[in-house]
Amino acid sequence: MKIAKRRISRHIYSGDRQSKRLNLNEEQIVSKKFTGKIAVVTGGSTGMGLATAKRFVQEGMGHVFITGRRKNSLDAAVAEIGENVTAV
Repeated sequence: MKIAKRRISRHIYSGDRQSKRLNLNEEQIVSKKFTGKIAVVTGGSTGMGLATAKRFVQEGMGHVFITGRRKNSLDAAVAEIGENVTAV
């Protein structure tokens, strides 16, 4: 069975109605509105909580605290996220 690969893209319309192509496969920082702020993410060691914590750090959050039930999962999440994160 052959699976066709497609390029994922969307059109964004500006005020003059001209479309721009946005490549969704590229990492992009959307805004700097989290710069200097602090967040607490519950369930931040796996799943959606981990994804949220990662995104907050990518968006420039000053510091992210993550909580979870298993210390080994929390330690792995901190290592995966890298910077500006503390497990609680």
